Amino acid sequence: MTLAPGGSLSCNAADGAQIVVEQSDIDAGGDVVNEGIVIANFGGRSLTDSDSFDIPIQVNPALELVKVARAPFDDSDGNGISDVPIIVPQTVTYDLVATNTGNVTLPGVAIGDPSLGTLTCDVTQPVDLAPGDTLTCSADRTVTQGEIDSGGFVANVAIATNPSGLLDTDGYVIPIQRIPGILVEKISTSNPDTDGDGIADTPITGAGPVDYEITVTNTGNTTLTDVVIDDPMLAGCTAFQIGTLAPAASATCTDTFDVTQPLIDNGGDLVNTAQALGNAGGSPVLDRDTYDIPIDRNPSIVVDKAAEAPFADADGDGTADSSAVANDVIDNVVTVTNDGNVTRSSQSPTDTLVTR
Repeated sequence: MTLAPGGSLSCNAADGAQIVVEQSDIDAGGDVVNEGIVIANFGGRSLTDSDSFDIPIQVNPALELVKVARAPFDDSDGNGISDVPIIVPQTVTYDLVATNTGNVTLPGVAIGDPSLGTLTCDVTQPVDLAPGDTLTCSADRTVTQGEIDSGGFVANVAIATNPSGLLDTDGYVIPIQRIPGILVEKISTSNPDTDGDGIADTPITGAGPVDYEITVTNTGNTTLTDVVIDDPMLAGCTAFQIGTLAPAASATCTDTFDVTQPLIDNGGDLVNTAQALGNAGGSPVLDRDTYDIPIDRNPSIVVDKAAEAPFADADGDGTADSSAVANDVIDNVVTVTNDGNVTRSSQSPTDTLVTR
């Protein structure tokens, strides 16, 4: 091609002749340098010139780690705190994802979490991550009853690193909700309450033993210590020491109360209250239960009058077997019997003589 003075020649790279910047070029960094050469012939003399163009390569290494817990401990608002608390010992599964969010390949990326121990990953770590690639790992953590008792949080932090010193961390928090609870139930095995209203189905009608059973149950999610059953009416269950009671566990105290005749004489109800106390991590818990057994007073007397021989009444028809004549002496016996359940005092029988 011939160029007149002042003329110019412009060329564009043909398809397939462009310079393609590879990932390896980005990884290597530096510049993309391209040099162009022009050669011309003037009067048999060779003329040359060259020019170069330099495009700097911007290297932006970046690593991001995201740690989450699986359902039901999701984090819908993304603040790193579970939406729901943990209330019972159980296993929590975590997912940890490291992402190359930069523009260079990151060699030797690895995830670690001291609180989770050995991780199960989708590839063997450490691993080289190209831009946009991820390393995903998971692991389980068992939350113990001791942690529930202590309250607070299940919190841990994971870290993603590579040999160049690039790292990122992410933590996850699951609140622990402590729900202490205690329940005491008092029943009588000898005078039961089948409808559960706290009042025995049948009343006490006479002196004798009444058997009681007092059961305390840990109805919360926190271990109770210093658990005591106390029932002042029952000597065997007064300040009855149980000690430690795990969630859902129960303990029972049994004893007998002797109903005396004065109690029957006074009537009313045999009412008493048992209580259970415990300690839930420094917070006291208390419950009470009352049992009521009505006392049935049934005052009654029977009087029986009889004559001694020869005027006895052998057939019990109320008429003497022999007839009396003038000057006969009749010896009568009057017997008063308390056939009720209440003590009677100052009984003075009277006898009115009637002839007919």
